Amino acid sequence: MYLPLRIKVAGVAGAVAITALASSLWVLSTRLERQMAGRITDLLVGAESTFTRWEQERQDHLRIQARIIARDPRFFAATAEHDAATTVPAARQFQQVVGSALFLVCDDEGRPLAHLNHEGEVRSFGWPRSVPPADEQLRWGNALYLLQTQAVTVGSDTVGYVALGDRVDANLATVVGQIAGVDVVFFDDSTVFGASLPGSDAEGLVASFDLNAASSSPAGETSTLRMRGKRYLYRVGRMIGGTDGFYSVIMSLDDRLEPVIADMRHTLLFVGLGAIVLAVLLSFAVAKRVTRQVPHLVDAVEAVARGDYERAIVHRGRDELNTLAQAVERMRHELAAQMKAIEQANAEKIADERLAVIGKMASTIIHDFKTPMQVIRTSAELSAGDALPAVKRAEYGRMIERELDRMVDMAQELLEFARGDRRMARCVVDIDTFLADAVASWRQIAAKSGIEVRFDADAPATVVSIDKDKIHRALNNIVVNAMEVLGREGKITISTRAADQRVTIRIADTGPGIPEEIRQTIFEPFATFGKAQGTGLGLAMARKAVEDHQGAIRVDSAPGTGTTFSITLPTGAVTAMPEGNEQSPQRIREYAASLG
Repeated sequence: MYLPLRIKVAGVAGAVAITALASSLWVLSTRLERQMAGRITDLLVGAESTFTRWEQERQDHLRIQARIIARDPRFFAATAEHDAATTVPAARQFQQVVGSALFLVCDDEGRPLAHLNHEGEVRSFGWPRSVPPADEQLRWGNALYLLQTQAVTVGSDTVGYVALGDRVDANLATVVGQIAGVDVVFFDDSTVFGASLPGSDAEGLVASFDLNAASSSPAGETSTLRMRGKRYLYRVGRMIGGTDGFYSVIMSLDDRLEPVIADMRHTLLFVGLGAIVLAVLLSFAVAKRVTRQVPHLVDAVEAVARGDYERAIVHRGRDELNTLAQAVERMRHELAAQMKAIEQANAEKIADERLAVIGKMASTIIHDFKTPMQVIRTSAELSAGDALPAVKRAEYGRMIERELDRMVDMAQELLEFARGDRRMARCVVDIDTFLADAVASWRQIAAKSGIEVRFDADAPATVVSIDKDKIHRALNNIVVNAMEVLGREGKITISTRAADQRVTIRIADTGPGIPEEIRQTIFEPFATFGKAQGTGLGLAMARKAVEDHQGAIRVDSAPGTGTTFSITLPTGAVTAMPEGNEQSPQRIREYAASLG
C-alpha cells in the first residue's frame, strides 16, 4: 500500500512522541523520587548539623557563664557559708542575669543548697552523685535539662559547685525546626520532652524509631519508616552529656513528593500533547519542502549559534516553515536578551564576590582583635592593684595604648583593602626590640593557658625597614595559631638570627605537628583546618605581608615533632628615616641597649 512520505513521517513522529511521553513520565517519576529522597536526606543532615552546632555553642555559653559566676566574689562568698538562706537569694539574682532555665548550687560535698527552675522557684532536688558532673543530662520530673557545672573556689579550696541548665522542650524543637525546615523531636525511651509535631504524631514516630542504631552511632544514619500510610525519613542521635536523651530530625517523603509528581504529570501531559501535534504538523512540511526550504533556515540558525544575534531570519511564504522561521526569530530576540542579562548577572556576581572577600577580610580582622583585647584586659586588671608600683602601672598603661593603636591600624588596613590601597608605612626598627615588645603581649595571653613563651634574641643591633603593624600581625597570626594548637600546655620559642644582610625570625612550638597534605595548602587563601570559626586568611595574609617586604616564609613540620615557621626579611643598607618618622638606627640601638 502506497502512503505519501508526509503520512509516514507524521505517523512515525506521533508514535515516537507518545512512546517518549510515557517513558519520560515513568523515568522522571522514579528519578524524582530518588532525588527527592536525597534532597530530604541532605536537609536532615543539615538540620542535624544545625542542632548539634547550637547544642555545642549553647553548652559553651553555659560553661562560660558558670565560670564567670563561680569566680564572682559575691557568689562564692554566699556559697562559702553553706547556708541555703544565703545561697538561694544569690542564686536567684545571678539566674536573672544569665537567664538559664535551671540554676543549681551545692556545697563542696555535693549537698544541695539552691535549686531554681526557669521561673526562679525553689524546688527539691538531689544530685545523682556526691559531686556534680561537668557536662551531663539531668532528668527533673518529666523535663530534661543539659547541665554545665563549675567549681566555686577560693584560692585552691573548693567551697561548692554551681550548675546552669537549658531545658529541652517543645519551644526548642519548634525554633530548631523552623530554622532547619524540618520537624524535630526530643525524647528518651519513655518520654517525649518536646516536638515540633503534634503530640500523637511525635509519640507514634518515636515508637517506630530504631534506638539500637542510634545507640551504636552518635549521629545515627538516615532511616525510613511508614506511619499512617506515609513514608518518613529521619535521623536519630544522642544529645550532649548523657545516654538517655535523644534528638531526631524528621521529614515526610510523600508530603514533599506527591505535589511535585502531580504537577509534573500535568505538565508532561500538556507538553506531550503539544509535542505530538507539532510533530505531526512539522512532518508534513519536512517531507514536502525539506530540500528546498531547510537550508535557508539552517544558515540563519547557525548564525545565531555563532553569536550573530543581529542577523534577522526572514522566510517569505504562508506555510509551516514560515511559522518555524518566526519561532526561530523570536528565539533570536530572547537569546539576545538572555545574553545581555547573563552579562549583567556576571558583573553583579563579580561585585558580590569582591564584597564577600572584603567580608571575610573583616572577619579575620575582628578575629585578630581578640589578641590586643586580651592584652588590654590583662593589663587593666594588673594595673588596678593598689600595691602596684607607679613604674609598672605606667608600663601597663603604655601597653594598653600600644594595643589600642594596633586595633585602629587593623581597622584602617581593612579600609585600605576595600579601596585597593596596599601601600606600606615603613619605618626602621631594631628587630630584637620590636620582637621583645610583641613577646611581652603574647606572654600575658599564653600564661592563662599554662603555655610558656620564650624569646631567644640572637640578632643584636640588627635594624630593618618594615611596616611594623603588618609584620606584627603576620607574627601574631602564627603565634596565636600555635597557642590554639597547644591548648593548655606547651612551649613556643621565638628566636632571631642575622646573616648575609638578612634576618630570620623563627617561631617553633611543641605541638602535634602538621600533616603533609595540609602543609601543601596551608598558605592558600580561605584554607582553614581544625578551626570552627576560622576564615583561612590568617596565614595567607602573613605570607602576603612578608612577600611585600621582599621576604620569604616557610614551614617545617611533621606529625609528632612540632612546627617551626621561619620568616626571612632583608636588612640591606638601612639609613635614617626622614624627620617626623621613626627614629634612626643609632637611636634604636641606643634604646635597645638601655633596655638591657
